[in-house]
Amino acid sequence: MKTVASMLIRLFIVLFSLGTLSTADELQYTVTQADQSEIRTVIITENTVEEKGKYTQKWQLDADQYTTRWEYSNSTENSHLIVTKTGHTLSYTGTYRGKQVSQEQTIKNHPWIQHCDVSLPQKSLVQTKTRFWYIRSRDLKPILFTLTNKSTPKTPHYYQIHISPWPSLLWKIEYWLDDTQQTIVQKRVSGSPILMMKLNEN
Repeated sequence: MKTVASMLIRLFIVLFSLGTLSTADELQYTVTQADQSEIRTVIITENTVEEKGKYTQKWQLDADQYTTRWEYSNSTENSHLIVTKTGHTLSYTGTYRGKQVSQEQTIKNHPWIQHCDVSLPQKSLVQTKTRFWYIRSRDLKPILFTLTNKSTPKTPHYYQIHISPWPSLLWKIEYWLDDTQQTIVQKRVSGSPILMMKLNEN
């Protein structure tokens, strides 16, 4: 009886572990810019974030939820790019907008948070300000962003990103999170035209 009981306990632990590993949050957003809109799906697990729509992005994260690998695919523009971080070095390989890419960039002193497009690390949300690296889509150059907690009693869980050292009056990304501070409810990117991303209700 003890042998059977121990086997059942082990089986339960294995099944529970498999269920835990496969747990993922799947969210749907409507992204609108000018007169165009699309539905994008965001899948978040403990170590990965993935965005699916007209193009696909997938990020691998470390224990602090900082980016260690970014994969970008867009068949309409002939792009399949992979960027990995080793130490202070970003290594680029693949094709981007029809051109072969093979290069390295050095980043220091701050983390890489490429997945801020759809998700923000919890560690950064509890700080007043976080400076981090982000690869700009225009030229694949890493630039410094600053994430600032702008929450107030009237606008709780509200955050802004601006390009360091430019003031946010020139350009910014605004985020409104849910009460758990784990899900982006709305994102607004300033510019002409403005880009809006809103979480769809189930």
